[in-house]
Amino acid sequence: MTDDTLPMSPADAASIDVLYVDDDEALLSLTSEFLERRDEPFAVDTTSSPREALAALRAGDYDAVVSDYQMPEMDGIELLEAIREDLGSDVPFVIFTGRGREEVAIEALNLGADRYLQKGGDPSSQYGVLAQAIEQEVEHFRTRAKLREREEHLRITLESIGDAVIATDDAGTVTRMNDVAERLTGWDRSGAIGRPAEEVFDIRDQESERSVESPVERVLREGQTVGLANGTLLVGRNGERRYIADSGAPIETEDGDIVGVVLVFRDVTERYRRRRRRERQREALLDVADDEDVVAGNLEAALGTITERVADVLDVERAAVWLLDDDRSRLRCESLYDAATGDHETRATLTAEEYPAYFAALERHRAIDAADAVADGRTAELADYARQHGIGAMLDATIRDGGEVVGVVCHEHVGDSREWTDDEVRFAAEVSDQVLKALKNHRRRRRERRFRRQKEFLDTVIDSLDDLLYAFGEDGEFLEWSERFEEVTGYGPGEIAECTPTDFFEGTDADRIAEAIQRIREDRDRVTVQADLVTADGEAIPYEFTGAPMETAGELVGIVGVGRDLSAARSAERRFRDLLDRSPAPALLIDESGAVSYCNDAAADLAGAERKADLLGRPAERLVAPPDRDRIAGGIERLLEGDETGDEPTAATLRALDGTECHVVGQSAPVDGIEGHAAVVVLQDITRRHALEAELSETKDRYQTLVENNHVGIYVLQDRELVYVNPRMAEIFGYEREEMIGRSPLEFTAEADHERVEQRLAAREAGESVQYVFQGVRKDGSPVYVEIQGSQIELDGAPAIIGTAIDVTERRERRRTLERRNEQLEAVSRITSHDLRTPIQVALGRLELARETVDDDYLAEVGAALERTEELVDDLSALAEEGTVDYDTEPVSLREVVESLPAPAPGVTVELAGAVTVSADRAALKRLLENLVKNAAEHGSTSPRSEPPGDVTEGGSADSRPPADGAAERGAIGDRPGSGCESEGVTVEIGPLPDDDGFYVADDGPGVPEEEREAVFQPGYSTSDDGSGFGLVSVEQIVRDHGWRIDVGESAAGGARFEISGVESA
Repeated sequence: MTDDTLPMSPADAASIDVLYVDDDEALLSLTSEFLERRDEPFAVDTTSSPREALAALRAGDYDAVVSDYQMPEMDGIELLEAIREDLGSDVPFVIFTGRGREEVAIEALNLGADRYLQKGGDPSSQYGVLAQAIEQEVEHFRTRAKLREREEHLRITLESIGDAVIATDDAGTVTRMNDVAERLTGWDRSGAIGRPAEEVFDIRDQESERSVESPVERVLREGQTVGLANGTLLVGRNGERRYIADSGAPIETEDGDIVGVVLVFRDVTERYRRRRRRERQREALLDVADDEDVVAGNLEAALGTITERVADVLDVERAAVWLLDDDRSRLRCESLYDAATGDHETRATLTAEEYPAYFAALERHRAIDAADAVADGRTAELADYARQHGIGAMLDATIRDGGEVVGVVCHEHVGDSREWTDDEVRFAAEVSDQVLKALKNHRRRRRERRFRRQKEFLDTVIDSLDDLLYAFGEDGEFLEWSERFEEVTGYGPGEIAECTPTDFFEGTDADRIAEAIQRIREDRDRVTVQADLVTADGEAIPYEFTGAPMETAGELVGIVGVGRDLSAARSAERRFRDLLDRSPAPALLIDESGAVSYCNDAAADLAGAERKADLLGRPAERLVAPPDRDRIAGGIERLLEGDETGDEPTAATLRALDGTECHVVGQSAPVDGIEGHAAVVVLQDITRRHALEAELSETKDRYQTLVENNHVGIYVLQDRELVYVNPRMAEIFGYEREEMIGRSPLEFTAEADHERVEQRLAAREAGESVQYVFQGVRKDGSPVYVEIQGSQIELDGAPAIIGTAIDVTERRERRRTLERRNEQLEAVSRITSHDLRTPIQVALGRLELARETVDDDYLAEVGAALERTEELVDDLSALAEEGTVDYDTEPVSLREVVESLPAPAPGVTVELAGAVTVSADRAALKRLLENLVKNAAEHGSTSPRSEPPGDVTEGGSADSRPPADGAAERGAIGDRPGSGCESEGVTVEIGPLPDDDGFYVADDGPGVPEEEREAVFQPGYSTSDDGSGFGLVSVEQIVRDHGWRIDVGESAAGGARFEISGVESA
């Protein structure tokens, strides 16, 4: 610790004791000297050791702490945490460091730092800012200390504010109450004040209605906050009963003496009643779900139980179940319960011809909640029926199977009209689901009597795979399925046997599956479709299903298929730019007329085009075979008109330019910000997918085909020898299949991994399911990294192991390359941001002190050189950081970013030609614009550095020159301090591109020669003596990391114009 500061100010009472911590001794001395030379009475102690700083804080009082960020012993953030947590001190803390990352500033402020200041620039100015920040924070700290004592007196009252408030004195007598308390208790203030709290606040037990102990008495006795039991009754002065939630807290003096109690309570009557209704409803649903007649499928008895229970819970006089017949034109009453007589009726009918509006309403609504059965248009056709039975309100919930209405459960309230609550409507819908369950169980019983199926679908090898395997007959009944199918769906064998394929899907997914099945039947060809599989517990899992026909002697006998889980694939985000320019998948951009406006190379190859231009301008539907054109054209038209979102995959036959055909699945979506309301279409070639074509009796052969063509290596190991490998397994290790059979897996393992593989084999033989990665050896001796997953099975009566193998060599190499690059970038960032910047700051500070005593032109040249060096360090640091920052995009206003830019260089005017909000990382976007403005200043401004800075306007210009890109005259956004340079400079204009596709930055400087425009983004390129050659490299890095595109052209004023496109509007 050093104490070589200047003498303190005589005004000791107002002195500010500062502890400054920095690992650079030169900066310690410089900062201390600058602060103590000010008129303000600063006393500065300095140290280069954060640990010494902590010891000093323990030993004495300081008014403020100023600390550098990067220090070898501990950084500024760690020092801040030690002061706040270990010392428990809230002394003002200022981070004073070189240019750092925005996230460091945010972390410091979140941890309790009072200010975050950056070193750099004019020393007098920066130390003036530092001194002002210290003075302000010390003043705030001293003011807050005086206010804490007052705030403590108000804390209890402020924390207890609620709906209704009653306050008492220490004798439990009411002293005040608010309007809500008057309304809930039935007492007015004049009558309540002065009375005992238990008389005004009359609370009782909800079950016995006996008075309970007043919370006021408990608070006065126990001296702490208390609450009421759930369901406590408040009896008002007029006898009205309400359920309330309540709390009571003591009112204390600063000495801790209790001088009264404050009660805060609110009316929870409706919530309590709603909860009681839901409890009864849940109990009823559980009882119905477990009812033996419902479970067993005894339909008549089950419907009797359901109608009786629902009539009781909903308090209606009549409840009935009606089912649609096969042609969906007639509703037949299966059970109508009359609570007044206790009788059940059946066989009444309603026809769609007689009641078309009612039938239509059932199709449109999940439930019809008609408060007035006669006046409601959905039930008005039933007015005669309603009047005959005195029915005032109806609640009819449709029974839906796979989205299709199969019946309705009717709840009929006899008497006046009745408003149905949300929970009652929801309960009615849940009851209809139980009716569907009983109906399905009834159908299952009938099918069980018809079918006697005792055949194993797949052996244990098939059941070990993660994919779902299944087969169903021509009539849609499941014949065989893998155990994995049961595990994923959550249904047992008996339940699956009673289902059809569409039962496992909902909404449009069920329609898409039905369409795919129909196409297989008609075309006798394989079909692939993606849909969400809905499990027994309601979870929706994305799957890709490939089905193929099963034929015997040319006759279709069923369909066999495989399902692959797509959860991992769907979680990956794909940017629009990747889909078009980088994705290997064929992709098309369609303009508003439905014609192809752009395609990537993969799409051109798929369509047989030698050049991408051969597809441009062609109607998109002309790329498919004639049978599919009308369907595809209609889908494109609906998509462009906004009637469809394009979420569903569409299958079609694509006809290439040379006449050849292939099968594709297309995914489309509307794209905003592209002229003509265009859409993007991504295609997948499914021609080569293999169908399961073997007959049901040859399931083993079908499995063999599936395994043989799998893109994942599959093997079977018995007695530590390979007894089977599929072609992909052999390909991974570079052998023929026959060469691997009969050999130990250790022969294909790198020697260093032998022991680990041995351990995994032993674990699998012990029954464990094992997954790991090991280094293998190919036939040619080259290494290969393989991910293995296996489990134990029984094969030919003996234990064996089946597993899968995936080549992950390329994935490991990519990860290692990325890690090495990030380490290099971090090293560059550390050097430029700390090791180089600190000496420059010391030199600038010493130069400023020298200028106070010596006026020499050489000093001006030294200052300019140091400033130029600092700018070069900043550019190198920013460029290094661009490669390591993980951007966090958010909606960002271009106007706000432009207004936050630093004051432009002398002679430079910045104009905003329009506003737009984009999705970007705010800090990165600011650096991009700052570099482009700086580039324009370096290459176009003619004013010297010594002149005042220019202006930032919206459309207007600081001089008589025309706007950079023809913008109209507009009002100023705000002038930077020191504006008004007289010499001719450069005007920089920032504005949105047409259709909000991005934004541009244009200037009226000399521009960029056309032959040099491709070189401006190369490191070191600059036509200015003052340019670092790294600013535009940083710009291009930010653009590329956001997935945007940047182009250089000529502005309307003849200067440079940078267009950043492909930017998502927010």
